[in-house]
Amino acid sequence: MEHKASACKLAGGLAAVGLFILQLNYSAWGADSKVMPTPQGSGVAIHGSGRVAQTGPSSPYRGGVLDTLPENVPVVRLDRQEFSYLDGTFYIRSMYQGYLRYVGVRPPNGLVVPTLPPKCATFTVDNTEYFWDRGVAFTLNLADNKPSYVVTAVPEQSNAFAEPNAPEAFAVLRRSNNFLNGANRVSFTATEIVSGADKSGALVRRSLTRTFVAQRPDRLRVDSKGDGAQRVLWYSNKQIAVVDFDKCVYATMEAPATIDEAIEFAVERYGIAVPAARFLQTGFCDIVERQATKVAYLGMSNVGATACHRVKFNFSGMTWQLWIDAGDKPLPRRLISLGGSEGRNYVATFDRWEIDPTIAPDAFVFLLPKGAAKIDIVPLNPDITAETPATQPAGK
Repeated sequence: MEHKASACKLAGGLAAVGLFILQLNYSAWGADSKVMPTPQGSGVAIHGSGRVAQTGPSSPYRGGVLDTLPENVPVVRLDRQEFSYLDGTFYIRSMYQGYLRYVGVRPPNGLVVPTLPPKCATFTVDNTEYFWDRGVAFTLNLADNKPSYVVTAVPEQSNAFAEPNAPEAFAVLRRSNNFLNGANRVSFTATEIVSGADKSGALVRRSLTRTFVAQRPDRLRVDSKGDGAQRVLWYSNKQIAVVDFDKCVYATMEAPATIDEAIEFAVERYGIAVPAARFLQTGFCDIVERQATKVAYLGMSNVGATACHRVKFNFSGMTWQLWIDAGDKPLPRRLISLGGSEGRNYVATFDRWEIDPTIAPDAFVFLLPKGAAKIDIVPLNPDITAETPATQPAGK
């Protein structure tokens, strides 16, 4: 297997679950992608949303790479570093693909901004109000008697437990999380539909079927088929490899040591996230308890003939509704995710669950197709590495 060491450490998602492939139903390698030369001469460079960098203010969340910024964009500073602040996304002037451009980054704690990003969520911890936007928390700053906002560390627990039936909702989720954590091996199929507006405003709808096979703590395979595409992702031995068989291209990247960390890595470093991958995290319920801003138990509801508990979780600008089997095996059966950084809606039904199935010895072995060309996946946040992945909200 060809292995290319990352210049940084490994967010995630997806993912490894990151997995570049796990986001492909959101962005897909489509007609809006452009080919750019890379330093290695591989022919293309694709960033984590599945597209090469686009020019203009409509770049993906946390990222993107812009050739220019609109006039009069506010500039904020911390420790001699300048950040351009555009619609809640922070950019620094940096070399990228051999050119000086504006690169989207995660802001450091302590950075002060004049206004909040649009559509912030709010929650309160220890009488302090926090404003939450796509993985970044802010608090009110009254320095010099001029109201502004400062980037701050995320508190350990939001006010989600204050909701009247939140304990019941968390109990349902905890039971499911504990049940899946008791398995060394898990496999399931997700039938997914993703819809949203493209750049022209036209509604786009994509369908995909994915089969997840995981062996804890550090093996994962995801086979994806749909809309004329066939892709496979492998994660093992601290490496992610993904192949697009239709385009005959592949990519590899260093990854953290466990599935849990690899999912966070994919989200943070590459901006790649697929909600279904979160079920494979041993600490999934803990993440929700820390990060959800509102929680509700919505009662019983069927998915097909299966009676399920229905729960609702609000994250930063995103809402999840999750159906969990009310029987002896509390498995996720359906997920609806609305909103998010790019305004896309995700609906998935989960079936063919197997707990501790027999897995073929070569299931996690990367098979490189003959004649496949290697591509580079450009990170949105190069400072996030395989050794230091960050923990992000489960809604991502």
